[in-house]
Amino acid sequence: MRVSNPGASIEVRQSDPDLLQVQVGHDNDDPYFIALPHGVNTIVWDPAAGASIHLKSLIVSVEAAGMVQIFRDATEWCRMHFNEKKAVPIALVSELTLAADEVLRALYTDDAATADAYITALGHEHL
Repeated sequence: MRVSNPGASIEVRQSDPDLLQVQVGHDNDDPYFIALPHGVNTIVWDPAAGASIHLKSLIVSVEAAGMVQIFRDATEWCRMHFNEKKAVPIALVSELTLAADEVLRALYTDDAATADAYITALGHEHL
């Protein structure tokens, strides 16, 4: 899969979850993954004061079966259940604009309570 827009591109290559490669292309920047330790409600994106997040897509990967919950501040926005180690690109049909100062968070709960998950949020901030 390849998604492009002016100034940025995303390429996800997957044949085996152990070999997942993600390239986020904006001046060849390295991908920015947020680790989601089991049971820890983690900040994924905290915008600058007065800014709003304009979310375009997400990439979620889990090391074991479990559940990933995504929150807009304290309100659950999305819940995903995984039955095995997996990586999933999530393209939004249209850009999702969060309210000013609204924080994007995620929580991973794995069945064995020993694994981690990872999330990459793609988009931009706007004042």
